[in-house]
Amino acid sequence: MNQPLMPEIEKVTSLIAAARRLLAENKMVDLGALEGKVKELRAAIDGGAPDDLDAVKALLSAVVDGLDGLEAELTARHRRLNLELGEAVRRQAADAYGKDGA
Repeated sequence: MNQPLMPEIEKVTSLIAAARRLLAENKMVDLGALEGKVKELRAAIDGGAPDDLDAVKALLSAVVDGLDGLEAELTARHRRLNLELGEAVRRQAADAYGKDGA
């Protein structure tokens, strides 16, 4: 396998796992580092054909699956937060009208 690809794949995989863990803990996730590492991985891939193309394809497929999973989790969290925000706004409006209308 093309040795420069392996460290880049491992970094991306590690950052995906960290982001998913933070989401599971309801913590903020900064995707800037992940974006940067994905760009570095792409540059490494563009740098030349790997020695073991099948192995690299399998590893990259796992990276894509991880990114897809992260996207699904981010989308679910975004939806949940929007619902919570909408409910909070409705409660606040109901409280305001209830207090002022009395």
